[in-house]
Amino acid sequence: MTEKEQVMQAVARGWCQDKNSGKTMDSDLAMAITEEVLAIGPDRPFLGLATTGMLLGELKARAEVDGSIDYRTVGGG
Repeated sequence: MTEKEQVMQAVARGWCQDKNSGKTMDSDLAMAITEEVLAIGPDRPFLGLATTGMLLGELKARAEVDGSIDYRTVGGG
């Protein structure tokens, strides 16, 4: 499955949640959301889409920069 397909499925899952299931959304809007998410760039993968290798590479790079991996990837800090 491609990254685009994974993001499209995530958009669809959000759309189908109980709190959103009665809302109107069309395929053009779903595709626009997908494209905006993908435009963030492959250098900043979402945690759910990152491979183990990508996560380990990120940890290694951050440890090399400041000698620490004491940071948060989500929520600042």
